[in-house]
Amino acid sequence: MRTNLLSFIFLFGTLFSTHAQEGKGYNIAVKIKGFDQGELFLGYPFGEKKYLQDTTTANKEGVYVFEGEKALTGGIYFIYAPDKVYFEIIVANQNFSITTDTADFVSNMEVNGSPENELFRDFRAFMNEKQIVARDINQKIESVPEEEQKALQEKIISISEEIEAYKERVVEEHPESLVAQIIKSSMDIRLPDDVAAGSQDERYQYYKAHYFDHLDLNDPRMLRTPFFHQKVMDYLDKLTVPHPDSIAKSAQEIIDRASANEETYRYWVVTLTNRYETSNLMGMDAVFVKLVDRYYLNGKAKWADEELIDKLRTRVEELKPNLIGKQAPPLPLNDISGNPRPLYKINSEYTVVYFYDPDCGHCKKKTPELQKAYENELKPNGIEVYAVNISTEEDKWNKFVNEHGLTFINVVDARGYRGYYDVKSTPKMYLLDRDKKIVAKQLDVAQVKDFVERHRKNVNE
Repeated sequence: MRTNLLSFIFLFGTLFSTHAQEGKGYNIAVKIKGFDQGELFLGYPFGEKKYLQDTTTANKEGVYVFEGEKALTGGIYFIYAPDKVYFEIIVANQNFSITTDTADFVSNMEVNGSPENELFRDFRAFMNEKQIVARDINQKIESVPEEEQKALQEKIISISEEIEAYKERVVEEHPESLVAQIIKSSMDIRLPDDVAAGSQDERYQYYKAHYFDHLDLNDPRMLRTPFFHQKVMDYLDKLTVPHPDSIAKSAQEIIDRASANEETYRYWVVTLTNRYETSNLMGMDAVFVKLVDRYYLNGKAKWADEELIDKLRTRVEELKPNLIGKQAPPLPLNDISGNPRPLYKINSEYTVVYFYDPDCGHCKKKTPELQKAYENELKPNGIEVYAVNISTEEDKWNKFVNEHGLTFINVVDARGYRGYYDVKSTPKMYLLDRDKKIVAKQLDVAQVKDFVERHRKNVNE
């Protein structure tokens, strides 16, 4: 049985295998009324992406059989055919059959050999029914007199209580099931009365401290659900102060909570390290450095080979000298007249260190913008510009400076000091305070003045 790539939907290939268990393999038979021609696909979510597991066609009886020699890892999988079929199933046991109908995949589903899928079907059918009723009531509320709205609102509350009671019953009666884990992950965190009556900060601190009460980060099945990845990311993006130290602490908490299972531990180490290596948010490279130091360079990433470790070590060494909050590396450089103009001799409240190349197309656009900003708003506000040309061709440098009428400090890096500033492409900009500490990086010219004003305000508060 072949496994084809749906290039327009699935991103195939991952650092992780499906970690299939040795055994008798899987056999999932699917019969769909209204669909018995063409290919049918079996796929699964993994983190924030979707992958194709298997492809099959109908046999003579119109049954689609997915089968393989190795057992599937548990999770929510989906049955799919473009524009015709889409419904989700639970993979727990490996041999079962499903019959359904294109008219309504969930309510018409019959399951044989999989109690977990019966539970999943019943849960979704119940939720669909209650959501339809609640939607109709909400629509009606908008069109009835105010005196009738209270009774309808009480019905909504009653439906919510019925849903919560149903969820609690499933969790209590089927505690080991994936359905129970899915339900638990959707349950609200209930605040004690004293916390609910307290300040907003008290409520926030309690909610954050108990965010993972219903989320089992050690259950690898949860990685193969369509919501779990984002649920965990929300802890970083919505509940954590957007400062590198705070983000790093929360990321480490997530990883450490997932450390009891090899697959979940590896997933979160790799996912979070990659996330902050490639983040466009200023300063988040410090999170990447902390995670690499803590897990990869401390021997806690057993799956990583020597080549990967060496690459990560090199990248961390490149980033450490130029992280926000660090003292800027010295730049003992000469200006266009050959006179020494070391960075640390610049007496200015703020200094923009601007790396450029006269041959760089983007530099040809941004450098005139920087010159205009320097004249109109930077220099009058105590902000000096220290421009570092990384080309050693003096004629091109002179021509570039004269063509653009550059009046700020211009020096040349003939000895590769730019390596301390991780200059792999140009232009690249850093902002330093009076003591030559890095306070910002990756800024655009248009952002410098506003950033300085905010920084001044924060320093003076």
